[in-house]
Amino acid sequence: MEKHEHFATLDAVHLHRDALRAKRQSHATAVRSHWSTLGEAEFRSALVNGAARGLWSAWKPMDTVRSVVGQPANLSVTLLGLALGSRARNGWGRALIYVASAAMPFLMDRLKDNERLQHILSELDRSWHRIKDRVRERREAR
Repeated sequence: MEKHEHFATLDAVHLHRDALRAKRQSHATAVRSHWSTLGEAEFRSALVNGAARGLWSAWKPMDTVRSVVGQPANLSVTLLGLALGSRARNGWGRALIYVASAAMPFLMDRLKDNERLQHILSELDRSWHRIKDRVRERREAR
């Protein structure tokens, strides 16, 4: 059973009550801060992506898949190609996507050092982020 604290004076009760209220307020502020952070789309996205990456890399057969198809960058391109290839409507479409996904890691390695391509890709990335920000602003405005 819980031991109850007895107070000698009413002032001691008020002091203890004020201390408890201050503690409650600090906890409430911390909880609001946590909820605010969880309300941010970027944080939730990073949280989910990190969890998915952790699950994906912890999956035991993944070592075998990596040894067959290559490093994670090549792996993601290959898996993307396989996913798109499975959605193709005919055999020629599947074959074309499979070949493109097999060639993509080689092409990316060859083009990785090209400064002009890096500039184009950085501009595309910047434009993509601006579009996403604009869509988010419009959505929030509604």
